[in-house]
Amino acid sequence: MRIVTYQELVGIALNAVESLVEKGKDELREQGHVATGRGIASLKAKVVESVGDTLRIGIEGNDYLLDLDTGIPASKVDTSAAAEARLLQWARVVKPGLSESNLKRFTFLALNKAAVLGFPLPGAFAFTKNGRRTEWIKFGFEMNAERIIEEQFKVFELLVENFDEIYREAIEEARKIAA
Repeated sequence: MRIVTYQELVGIALNAVESLVEKGKDELREQGHVATGRGIASLKAKVVESVGDTLRIGIEGNDYLLDLDTGIPASKVDTSAAAEARLLQWARVVKPGLSESNLKRFTFLALNKAAVLGFPLPGAFAFTKNGRRTEWIKFGFEMNAERIIEEQFKVFELLVENFDEIYREAIEEARKIAA
């Protein structure tokens, strides 16, 4: 039996989290959050800490993905000029056929409606394939966490096998020396 290296164990754990990231991306696509693709492209598995016997792997992505997960209550909707400018940029992507004046009108109306109803707006549900516009973390990550547990168990099994093999080899060497 060959000894599994630490880097291989990190690779196994990272692959498990990467598969979870793909599930999150799939859920975002199903919810219709694909206008520019930047949010989906920003999601990545990352080794956060690898020191001694500690390995922490996290998932990083654009901050606004958290708003897509929870929605934004009306009382928290940013109606500043900067927010309106960001919404106008988004509108140019999702409504490319509109004139600049109609894009501004659309943006103004959407932002004012959100200030009353919050995000997501009711009309946004026209873009979803699964009927959801929020909770992508729950349906993308948490509902697929069993896969991570299975992958982590595989890592644990490899560690046990490695320990058993190293232990057996150490005993054999000790017996040879004692003989």
